Amino acid sequence: MTHKRHGIKILGLAVLAALGLMAFSAAAAQGSFLILGITLEQLGLEEETFEGEVDTPFSFLVESKNYEVNCPEVDVTGTLLLTDADAKFTFRKCAVFSIEPLEEIKGCHVSLPAGGQLIFFLNTLILTVLHKTKEENGQEQLLTFLLAEQLPGSGTLGIVHLKTEAGCPLPESLNIKGTIAMTINQGDAIIDLIRAGGETLQLLLGDALRINEKEAFLDGSFIAELTGLFKGCKWGAI
Repeated sequence: MTHKRHGIKILGLAVLAALGLMAFSAAAAQGSFLILGITLEQLGLEEETFEGEVDTPFSFLVESKNYEVNCPEVDVTGTLLLTDADAKFTFRKCAVFSIEPLEEIKGCHVSLPAGGQLIFFLNTLILTVLHKTKEENGQEQLLTFLLAEQLPGSGTLGIVHLKTEAGCPLPESLNIKGTIAMTINQGDAIIDLIRAGGETLQLLLGDALRINEKEAFLDGSFIAELTGLFKGCKWGAI
């Protein structure tokens, strides 16, 4: 990775409070991805590939059921398009823990139906969305989001398959649905994924991240870089 890394954040309640954002207008617009400060269309480019690697481990937390799926290794591959992107998140060496007390739950093992161990995928469509915000002083600000959502017709973001043994309180499949709201941290070297809860997503988008229809949260961070014609160049969205 180079100094030209680009940052993305999942927008949480703490971020809203820090920015002093009090309300979101109902109006939203479709944005565009940028490379070197201009759009792919202006570059005459139809697509550009990118990859990401984990910075801090990812955890899907379901507080109402007192468990989390923790994945210390995450790979991200995808393609930027004119107004959206395709992205695949591959989670490796995953394990299931209770939240309180924080300890691994015996008998719950993450696996693939075909027998592969400790791995699952999220296949997402990422949209660039512009929202107008109002600060405490009454001034308006335009905030750029990335919205990771289910692929059309898929009905799910991904499924965590578990091999369950005696003592595991969870079902054999954990169905991940909903959306994940992210903001690009323009120019920052690290992609910080701040805890994103159903309440925040409901406020912003009228949706929430859910696992087996229970409200879920996502923690973790990764670093992304362009890998195609503009490999290593600074990128963003507006």
